[in-house]
Amino acid sequence: MSLDCPAEGGCHFSLALRLPLAPRTTDVVAAAQPAAPVGLAWRVYDDHAAGDWLAARLRCLGWTAQVVLGVPTAAALAGRLDVAAPGLVRVSEQALAGGVDLGSLRAALPATCVRLLIWPAWHDPAQENQAAALRSLQQQGN
Repeated sequence: MSLDCPAEGGCHFSLALRLPLAPRTTDVVAAAQPAAPVGLAWRVYDDHAAGDWLAARLRCLGWTAQVVLGVPTAAALAGRLDVAAPGLVRVSEQALAGGVDLGSLRAALPATCVRLLIWPAWHDPAQENQAAALRSLQQQGN
């Protein structure tokens, strides 16, 4: 942990943590994934253009993606009866500023898979494999 207070004013605080990885079993990974990559996914971000870029990645995986600006907006939308609940919510770290309450989002969407996206170049082989299998089935049906 470090704290820097320059003479010109202000303070800069930083914290570095080393967190151990928990062992990932096939059952845990399978339970954490939605059944199949179909339906509506919300891409919660703080900037519409960047959110659109990342939503395109979800569309490549077979989802219908919608950009939602901020966690409070997502929680408010989730509480509305006239808005379809998403099957997946990916929240970017940029949308977590200023004491954002993820609990309200989780409470409003108890059956939805909610993922935190720390780095935009995400790599999710299990979900990508599901998307590839779904595309293969769709192509066989056509």
